[in-house]
Amino acid sequence: MDTRLALLTDYMQVKGFPKSTAPLLHELLKVTSGDGRIVVNAALKREISGKIQISVGSIDNLISKMSEERLLIRVDRGMYEPISELKNLFQKSNIIGMSIIYSDDEKQITIQGGKIK
Repeated sequence: MDTRLALLTDYMQVKGFPKSTAPLLHELLKVTSGDGRIVVNAALKREISGKIQISVGSIDNLISKMSEERLLIRVDRGMYEPISELKNLFQKSNIIGMSIIYSDDEKQITIQGGKIK
């Protein structure tokens, strides 16, 4: 089992995103550069499309939704940064986890593992 994909699936469900968003976010986080940015170009979209079996158009729509919902921060056209709680998910760590704290006003999600800030 890919623990990071499992965590992202649960995370996206809690955030209210469609199930198909987790594999896309998983693939995007895997290509995060050393400076923490994700460069999304046509070639990457085609590659991911083949891996997770969704159309390039669906990828565009899901990336836009993730940007609108502040899971990905748009730096420039085709360039994004994941939010801080997702930034270091792919750093070396054998154990990862997610906790959810509920209050009357909100729910706070924290991911543990890697070097989460």
